[in-house]
Amino acid sequence: MSFRRSVSWLGAAQFVGFVLQFATSVVFARYLSPHEMGVYAIAVALVGFLSIIQQLSLPALIVREEKLTDDFLRTAFTLNAGLTLLFALLIVGAGALGGRSLGDLGVRDVLFVLAISPLLGTLSFLPMARLEREGRFKALALIGTAATVTHAAVGIALVATGGGYLSIAWAQLAYGVTYTAGAMITGRGFNQFRPGLGSSRRILGFSVQMLAVSGVHQMQGRVTELVLGRMQGLSALGLFNRANGLNMLVWQNLAGIVSRVLLVDFADTHRAQGSLRARYLQTSAVMTAVLWPAFAGLAVVAKPFVVLVYGPQWVPAVVPLAFLAASSVLLTSVTMTWELFTATGRLKEQTRIETIRVVVGTGLFALGCLHSLEVAAATRMLDAMLAIALYRPHVLAMTQTVGRDYWRIYFRSAVATLLAVGPAALLMLGSGDGLPPLAALLASVALGVALWVGALLFFDHPLAPDLRRAGERVLRPLTRLRGARSTPQGSRP
Repeated sequence: MSFRRSVSWLGAAQFVGFVLQFATSVVFARYLSPHEMGVYAIAVALVGFLSIIQQLSLPALIVREEKLTDDFLRTAFTLNAGLTLLFALLIVGAGALGGRSLGDLGVRDVLFVLAISPLLGTLSFLPMARLEREGRFKALALIGTAATVTHAAVGIALVATGGGYLSIAWAQLAYGVTYTAGAMITGRGFNQFRPGLGSSRRILGFSVQMLAVSGVHQMQGRVTELVLGRMQGLSALGLFNRANGLNMLVWQNLAGIVSRVLLVDFADTHRAQGSLRARYLQTSAVMTAVLWPAFAGLAVVAKPFVVLVYGPQWVPAVVPLAFLAASSVLLTSVTMTWELFTATGRLKEQTRIETIRVVVGTGLFALGCLHSLEVAAATRMLDAMLAIALYRPHVLAMTQTVGRDYWRIYFRSAVATLLAVGPAALLMLGSGDGLPPLAALLASVALGVALWVGALLFFDHPLAPDLRRAGERVLRPLTRLRGARSTPQGSRP
């Protein structure tokens, strides 16, 4: 499948997923209190911390590997299954101990349910990795969409009937069941459950490096959540989790569209010993033009968005959300670093960078927690600045680019961002401490989108051809309708 078609299929799936995830989060926020959300968040934080042992990134290795052998696949399956079983047992153990240590047995109940989902991953591991390697993103998109629909339906039904915070856990399990079934049916030619350890040295060499990179990064996120829960309480953690969830929703549904396709593309290009320069510059242009306005806009309308959608009880999440969105604007300037380091095999360098970030970023966050939730969230901006300083030289080297190659890209994206968020920002300033009328807010957002499109067309941005095609598709039915109305009645067949 071509790059454009792959992105289109994943984009459509991500859009459906975004709508459903957003709708589900609204229902959860309306039915669950910040404390109940905190109970689930602390359980997920514990799961995330324990899942560090699973961060071998074996699917990425299968995508990157030049030639797959039966022995290689059997070894990958065996290692993945063994670590997954260990992971599930650790979650059960954490559930038995976590409820007592945190003073809320609800954490235990959530963990017991979440322990089931990883076991399903042993069945879907090889089919999904092989489908991704072959670029069958249409099938992957449909599987993910089906699982997301199931998650939303089960979660909303359970929470609306009084299921409480356990509704989220059961919905996650339903997602896993659907995802695994779809993978095994669609990739039935790739199902393989025979054990083997013949290629252990080859796989473990890569996996240990990936474990160091992904593990330390994930450890930072999970440790900070645990620190916040202990120092500021479960309600504060619930507020932060809601803000961070919204911020990550944008990352996953915009950046996630491109990242999976780019890993395959980068790996193919690197295997052919081609330069990544042109593809990465184009990627930077697209990502900054899309993500900068998205995150900046989220920061600008954070207050009315949270109040109107989730309710006034979530107002304390507004300032953390604004800080997290601002930090994401900064991080976008070093986009797709994991894909670059993985495709080029420079994982040791990324491990060193992520280790520095974990130590400094976690320390800053803990200091912020001593003061308030808002200050803790603000330290994420310092973490983003540190990431830029550490990653930029390596990104330039891997892509054979220099700093001035990005000046024009950043200028165009900055202008488009200012035009996109300008109307809403002016409206918010004029509203003072109150909330603007909903109609005025929607009109300002629509005007910002129109100005953003106009700026990209004016600059002849890489997205301009896609925007023109989208416009033609929208206008084509209107043109046909107008032509039909203007045709004399007597001339019609």
